[in-house]
Amino acid sequence: MQSAGSTFLARLLGELGYDLGDNHYIENYHNEGQPYQIRGVQHVPLHNLLQKWERCADDVDLVDVLEVSKGLPEVVKNPFMARWLRVWLQKGGARPQHVLVTIRDVQEQSRSNAAAWKRPESALEAARSHLDLGVLLETLVVEDIPFTPILYPLSVLDPDYLIDSIWTFLDLPTPQMYYKAHKKIADPTLVHSYMVE
Repeated sequence: MQSAGSTFLARLLGELGYDLGDNHYIENYHNEGQPYQIRGVQHVPLHNLLQKWERCADDVDLVDVLEVSKGLPEVVKNPFMARWLRVWLQKGGARPQHVLVTIRDVQEQSRSNAAAWKRPESALEAARSHLDLGVLLETLVVEDIPFTPILYPLSVLDPDYLIDSIWTFLDLPTPQMYYKAHKKIADPTLVHSYMVE
């Protein structure tokens, strides 16, 4: 979910050597008024397709879905997928093996989104986050796709919590590799500063 630790989780998996796909672009954010940049973690072809759907829900092209589906990386991170997973599957898109659902207090999430995009906080933003989460969970249950909830900010602040949640999915020889990557990627100073991490 957006502003709920999914960028942190994707960056961690990337640090551990998992393929995040064609994501060679820079995302610009602000934290307490100061600009900062991170390398993007969203697979560009999928992101472009889902943005197109966001602009025009009637513009769902089967050829695009199948083409993008063929080139998906090991790890896919995209905030729009919560809304579009069911349509993606109905149009023949690749089925996820397992979904890590990042979850955050919705009011904190709404404040973070407002700060990141420099817009006023709104009840509509919070309601949309609730709706997105509900739609995603319903789709995962109906489609019988296994998923694991990942709590934010606990996933950033407590490496033991996160490794207990995701260790069965990691193909690593030792836990020490995970702890080293977590220490490098986690930035607790961004937690509760109402920013996309």
